[in-house]
Amino acid sequence: MALTDKKGLLVSWLGALLVDAGVTPLTAIRLISSASGLLLLAVVALLGRELYGRTVGLVAGALALVMPFAVVQTTVGTYDSTVAALGASALLLEVRIARSPRITAALLLALVFAAGALTKPSTYVAVALLPVSLLLFDWDSPDKRRRLARWAGCVGIALTGVVAAEALMRSSDLYFAQGPANYHSLSQVLTHPLTLLQAHWPAVRSGLLGYVTAPLLLLALFGAVAGLLIDAKRMGVLVAWFVGMLIAALLIPYDAYPRYVVPAIPMLAVITAFAITRAWAALSPPQLRIRRAPIAALALLGAALVPALLFDARFVAHPRTAHYPGLDEAGFVSSTTAAAVVVDAAAEIRRRSNPTQPVINVAHFGGYHDPLEFALNGRKGLVRPFFLVTESPPMTVVGSEQFLVVEGPLPPSGVRRLGFQLVGRFARPRGGLPVLLFER
Repeated sequence: MALTDKKGLLVSWLGALLVDAGVTPLTAIRLISSASGLLLLAVVALLGRELYGRTVGLVAGALALVMPFAVVQTTVGTYDSTVAALGASALLLEVRIARSPRITAALLLALVFAAGALTKPSTYVAVALLPVSLLLFDWDSPDKRRRLARWAGCVGIALTGVVAAEALMRSSDLYFAQGPANYHSLSQVLTHPLTLLQAHWPAVRSGLLGYVTAPLLLLALFGAVAGLLIDAKRMGVLVAWFVGMLIAALLIPYDAYPRYVVPAIPMLAVITAFAITRAWAALSPPQLRIRRAPIAALALLGAALVPALLFDARFVAHPRTAHYPGLDEAGFVSSTTAAAVVVDAAAEIRRRSNPTQPVINVAHFGGYHDPLEFALNGRKGLVRPFFLVTESPPMTVVGSEQFLVVEGPLPPSGVRRLGFQLVGRFARPRGGLPVLLFER
């Protein structure tokens, strides 16, 4: 499925290793997402230090820790935190190669490019933005030709990662199989760019307001303007990457979800950190003998962080019922992709099952059956019972199915005639689609 979907191949491999080690599938994907989040925090801090010094790096890392995007996307188990970590890693390595071309950094960048290609097509933006790093190239160096040749050689090494990943994926016939429409083709993007921008902007806007918050966006705007006036090259790299990632979120996906802006947010964290350090320096210089100025600066910063911290607190306290931006609300809470209640239904099936029965057939109707299968068949080595989950409309269910799981508000017609009785109803919050459990 990862090959036909053109996404998630690397995550699938890592998840398979964790499952083989005894971790449940749902926990495995969350562990990968959390590990990506930790990598992202470290890379954001390193990127801030690389461009603006230790203080900005520390503040950027702290901001990335409390921004809602990190709290949510590193725990719910989506690909977006992995994409963001790989994108930020690519930017850090591209900056270092532009400043000091080294083979080690080029090899690391090749690995990052390969990992990105095996994760999601949107990571190719990091490849397209490679020339932006030349803003930080020392064009005044007396040996700039030699350094530029070394940079080009490093870029060539880095691009081998993309080529190798593409060759690996294309070696399977599944890559060319017709899968679901997840991404627009290049011809679609070039033919209807304005239409796509207009259609997807509401989702991207809600993602920025929800996963960054308005006060921090205003600080980032101040930081971008101030940074471009002070040193257009360093800030220009961050702004160009932010805009590039934002355009990718607007044009590439077939369906726009607010969480698709997450790969653009690490650059905002560094820009916002720069704004905070500049504001602090302006409000509390040594020659300004105003004792309350630092206190006022801390108060303003605290006020700017309040919306983000409130979002974090609500999510940590009640992740199933917390409010999310835009369409992520449906994806995480009320639609069939919100799998928390499916896990509850799986627990009830286990409770009602005979542990001595080798195989128990379960029919599933509506939504995705993967979460149910993952929740039922658990850890490596589970033999009794093994749950065979099949996608079956109720009218085609045959005599072997002991349980029927239906995602929808009403029992389908014909269920009772087939001998099924409703034994559980698991509600999703805010009027979302419930999960109905039948047994016979």
